[in-house]
Amino acid sequence: MAKSDAYRTLIQREFETRCRKNAAYSLRSFARTLVISPGALSQILSGKRIPSLKTAQGLLKRLGLSQDDEQTFLGSLAQRQKSRGLSRISPAIRKLASQWMPEQKVEIDDFEILSEWYHFAIFELTQVEGFQSDAAWIARVLDLPQPVVQSGIERLIRAGLLVEAEGVLRRSSQSLSVGTASPSKTHAALRSYHRQILERAIRSLDQDPVEERCMRSLTVAVDPEQLPLAKEMIRDFVRSLAGALETGRPKRVYQLGVALYPAQKAGADS
Repeated sequence: MAKSDAYRTLIQREFETRCRKNAAYSLRSFARTLVISPGALSQILSGKRIPSLKTAQGLLKRLGLSQDDEQTFLGSLAQRQKSRGLSRISPAIRKLASQWMPEQKVEIDDFEILSEWYHFAIFELTQVEGFQSDAAWIARVLDLPQPVVQSGIERLIRAGLLVEAEGVLRRSSQSLSVGTASPSKTHAALRSYHRQILERAIRSLDQDPVEERCMRSLTVAVDPEQLPLAKEMIRDFVRSLAGALETGRPKRVYQLGVALYPAQKAGADS
């Protein structure tokens, strides 16, 4: 599997965002948005083609990235061009390459893994009976576009969480625990992840038979001073339940979300 770069990750992230909003969204549709041929876009995403500065500027114009992400995009592209020994590199690109820090790519990968639910699902799916190390199969099982699954697999491999040998994917000995260099970004990633888990719980409520799910809720008056105890008990319960469920012969991946939150606005009791 080709080694990726931050500029590729940022393009993939935008494509995945659009796929989540529209399951029918395709790479061809994305290519039309970026005003580039589907073949060229596919080669860029696979690492077989390095975009020129002119192409990169066109992509940035249509991707709508933040200023920081634009710098990351250009910096990583410059580093990639430099590493390939390309002779025609503009002074601006050379300057960006000298300023680019490889750690930024790691931070982007960590953020994506933490913020998107399917990375954890792919990781756990490798333990299920009948697992196939094929992005198309995984995409069907998780009901996701194949390019999204492919980029997810690449991130997990780069993070050292999955290894691929002779076409077979398996979990490494490393535990699924990653974090970005910036606490604020870590918190943002986790908020995104928990939001997706809650949204998927609503989807399950509407789509899955009651025999295949279990949802419980209650409303209770609490003493706020007991909240630290509640958090500790919830953490212990989740760990204990996970340990029990992981015994035997795993055949399906499930997600568990426990939510304890105030139904009353702060200060409303004063």
